Amino acid sequence: MALDGKTLGLALSGGGFRATLFGLGGLKRLNDGGLLGKLDLITSVSGGSILAGILAQRWKDLDFHDGRAGNFDEIVANQVLAFCNRTIDIGAGLKGLINPFRSAGKYLTDCYDRYQFGGLSLKQIPAAATPGQPTFVFYATSLQTGRNFRFRQDYIADWMLGTSRQTDVPLALAVAASSAFPPLFSPIVVKTNPRQWSGGMAGPERDAMRGRLVLSDGGVYDNMGIEALQQGKIDITLVSDAGAPFELKPACLPPVADPRAGLCAERKARRRGMVIPLRGGETRRSAQRTSEGRKAGRCGDTTGRGRQVPSRFMLPGSRRICARRWERCGLTRPTRGPLQMSRVRDILIDQTRALRKRMLMRELRTRKQKGAYWGIDTLIGSYKDPKALLKDSPATAELAKVPTRLAAFDADVQNRLAEWGYALADVGVRRGLASLTDA
Repeated sequence: MALDGKTLGLALSGGGFRATLFGLGGLKRLNDGGLLGKLDLITSVSGGSILAGILAQRWKDLDFHDGRAGNFDEIVANQVLAFCNRTIDIGAGLKGLINPFRSAGKYLTDCYDRYQFGGLSLKQIPAAATPGQPTFVFYATSLQTGRNFRFRQDYIADWMLGTSRQTDVPLALAVAASSAFPPLFSPIVVKTNPRQWSGGMAGPERDAMRGRLVLSDGGVYDNMGIEALQQGKIDITLVSDAGAPFELKPACLPPVADPRAGLCAERKARRRGMVIPLRGGETRRSAQRTSEGRKAGRCGDTTGRGRQVPSRFMLPGSRRICARRWERCGLTRPTRGPLQMSRVRDILIDQTRALRKRMLMRELRTRKQKGAYWGIDTLIGSYKDPKALLKDSPATAELAKVPTRLAAFDADVQNRLAEWGYALADVGVRRGLASLTDA
């Protein structure tokens, strides 16, 4: 299946159904260009693994001629669109929370199996050695070793645990492990026979970990799924990246000054009867709280009007500070507790994704790596290609902000995601592979 004697690989990133539909547009463009049937390796993460799973399931039914499947829409695209018309995350998540004996990850696996994969196992997918059959790699993250965990047709593997060629895993379980976004669907536990493994790093914990694999979303380690494509075994790398751009949240920024200092200053001003500035140029003269004001929870002033204020100040780190007081002092209240941990998780994942993306783009620019990259937040105008199928607009910019969920979108959003993926793949492939193909 080599392209002019060179091996060809495709990576489908994570991003929920947003990534599934954006990747579908890219697949359609590759198919129209006669490249889909020439792929040697397809790696995927999270939402991209849903698309790759359906492609792997239906690959044998595709009618290829010169790398192009004439029945792609009927066999693959329609299946993907039908699957993405279901809302899975809410039902599976709630069941997992209610039932203490069955996790949300298991309910997610059941949904994938019931609605799409019908009990198909990885080993039932034709092996990569079969003519015209690519290797499919579904990436998860091992919470035990902190490394990529790979599901393939012919084996499952972890760099530290080794390889098991005898273990057969349901395709639904591989896709669910790859898309088990924490903390709702993670972890997913896979039990195997430690005797069916070989290789890996020796150690007393290895066999125990082999027998009980604890996995999470593949995007925790590598949200683009490009590790296998950068090991020197693939000549041409294609990457479809639907990862959402990092969202700025002003409410999470640290305060610009010490909040306690600002609050103390306000207390002193109150005691001295000074005018305290409020937003919009409004002022209020502090006065002693009257007995009626105490009962009503209001402060008196020279005009006779009262404004309701909190009865107590609470300092950060131990007690809550009223949001109005933070604003009055010109401060931004920082996120704390579980919400802060969620934000920290997002930052860590985005950092690893940004590092991998920079490495990939540097290799593509220097021609150290041949191939193409297209991202959902890419400005199509930056290609300066007069043949570009779409133009940048507020509507295309909003596609990158589609929520990362396993939930049905409006038909219009579905179509626009696929069209945007097609258009970006078109300009990316034509530029990246201009010297190799007329696709």
